[in-house]
Amino acid sequence: MLSKRLFQRGGTSALSLTAWQMLIGTVFLIAIALVVPERPIEWSPFFIGALAYNAVLSSGLAWLMWSYVVERLPANIAGLSSLVIPIAGIGFAWLLLGEQPSLVEGAGIALIGTALAIVNLRRAPPAREI
Repeated sequence: MLSKRLFQRGGTSALSLTAWQMLIGTVFLIAIALVVPERPIEWSPFFIGALAYNAVLSSGLAWLMWSYVVERLPANIAGLSSLVIPIAGIGFAWLLLGEQPSLVEGAGIALIGTALAIVNLRRAPPAREI
């Protein structure tokens, strides 16, 4: 992972990396929005709230937390732990919205759960003494 290498070299913090990623992504999105023809934006309070939520919480805060995790944990643990996210999303949709997972989604949850269990239960080989 590139971010893990940057953190190991030093001089880059999770906040700095997140800020630059968000700035560069925003510049590209604005450029694309200016080129693609669309109807004018309707600036309603709901739209502004949704925009603020997506910009600050779901993008900025999420990337900051992810960078913090990658900075402090080995890359393989951070990457594998992120597999819990789709399971949590389906679980919350079921609990909060009453959406019942389909058979295919249930099979996916079972496969991801099994993979996580296998990886996390696998013991590292004992260190050999020289």
